[in-house]
Amino acid sequence: MASFVIHLAIANVYLKKHYIENKNDFIKGVLSVDLAPDKIKSHYTKYTDKSNLKKFLSGKVSLDNYLQENSVNSDFDKGVLIHLITDYEFYTNFLDEDKISLLDYKTFKNYIYHDYEVVNDYIKKKYEVVVPKIISKYDLSNEEKKCYLIDRKKLDEFIINMGLINLDDYIDAIISRNNKKR
Repeated sequence: MASFVIHLAIANVYLKKHYIENKNDFIKGVLSVDLAPDKIKSHYTKYTDKSNLKKFLSGKVSLDNYLQENSVNSDFDKGVLIHLITDYEFYTNFLDEDKISLLDYKTFKNYIYHDYEVVNDYIKKKYEVVVPKIISKYDLSNEEKKCYLIDRKKLDEFIINMGLINLDDYIDAIISRNNKKR
């Protein structure tokens, strides 16, 4: 999953580029997915064996399952969806497949959380992220400069692109893809 700070940066970009009537509900939706007691359910995870890390990560979020069980009507729902799309894209397209293929799950987790701590302050400053009190315990930073898995330039592009996404078009693409499978 992308970090809370990355999710909030994307939410900030999204709010600047799209009309959202209730910004607080949107942010609550963005945060709710990772604050849920059962992250497997809140991310609509498809279980796969961790021995193939890339396959495991690509199953961490099932947008198909989410859209089959939910409609996206409210600003809260839009926040949930942008969170899930972000996690899906983060795992399937953002992370470098060559680097991931060399890691086991435990090493991956250590590296990715290390990288979040390295980039958090940078992201907060650049994207004007204010960390709500409810997630302040997750707002960790370290002074180290080296990231193992996250490229800062690529991360900036990812945050901007995710913030520009058109949710209706993304939903339509998923539905169209599913209809072609049938």
